[in-house]
Amino acid sequence: MKDHDSTWKAAPTVSAAITTRHSIRRFLSTPVSRTQVEQILALACRSPSGTNMQPWHVWVLAGERKRALSSALGVAHDQDPSTWQPEHRYYPKEFKEPYRSRRRKVGWDLYGLL
Repeated sequence: MKDHDSTWKAAPTVSAAITTRHSIRRFLSTPVSRTQVEQILALACRSPSGTNMQPWHVWVLAGERKRALSSALGVAHDQDPSTWQPEHRYYPKEFKEPYRSRRRKVGWDLYGLL
């Protein structure tokens, strides 16, 4: 991604990106390479987050560790499905650090543009 001109020329328009997107709920049995995962994460880290929260932490597992975690999650769910928790609230009731500072900074920066 060092050649910014070619990157911009290859990027779809917003309308093309929206109208051509689709969901796939099947997965191939072939593994995703480490290089592909690193490229995806390098792009994903540039995506915006609401009020600059940047709430993500990423762990990537493969091989035996991934199988062990998947198995443990399945067993835990089968033993007591009531322990399943829905996805976290994007905006919590109370902001803790470092999210409070990030949110305040982006708020003040935007307010300063008025």
